[in-house]
Amino acid sequence: MNNVKLPWYQEPYVWLIILFPATAVIGGLITLNIAIIFKDDLVVDDYYKQGIEINRTLAREQTAAHYGLQVTLQLDQDRQLIDLYLTSSQPNYPKPEQLFLNFRHRAHASLDQQLVLPRVADTLYQSRLPELVKGHWEIEVATPEWRLVKSVSIPLATKEVTMVPVPQTFR
Repeated sequence: MNNVKLPWYQEPYVWLIILFPATAVIGGLITLNIAIIFKDDLVVDDYYKQGIEINRTLAREQTAAHYGLQVTLQLDQDRQLIDLYLTSSQPNYPKPEQLFLNFRHRAHASLDQQLVLPRVADTLYQSRLPELVKGHWEIEVATPEWRLVKSVSIPLATKEVTMVPVPQTFR
């Protein structure tokens, strides 16, 4: 019998024992790297301030309902334009010179986009169409006094989105 004692680094069982903890450490470092790079946008850091803002938001939506506002968005992929038509049930409603159009992605805040739409005709506002990835989006049309919100899926089934005030059923 030949009992030759090999150095530890030449023993296959030593490397087999080292392999499992080393794999766990490498996997943990990769997971940590992913968690640091791609932070979770679904969790809001300052939830208390956002809770306080709810009353202001509800007041803006009630103002939109008071004026009987309706927005029709036409997203034209061919011309790369957004046509926004603003109508009111009250004939004396003063039309703002510009509107803010926000596209908010539900899962990735880094994809959010805000546009300023200038008025080009009596009820027409226009801007270029931004690049929107496929998924669920929240569209908000707003001024400092009022806002309208609607959830949509991109790509749209139709080229037109109609937004009206949603009655508040909770308090």
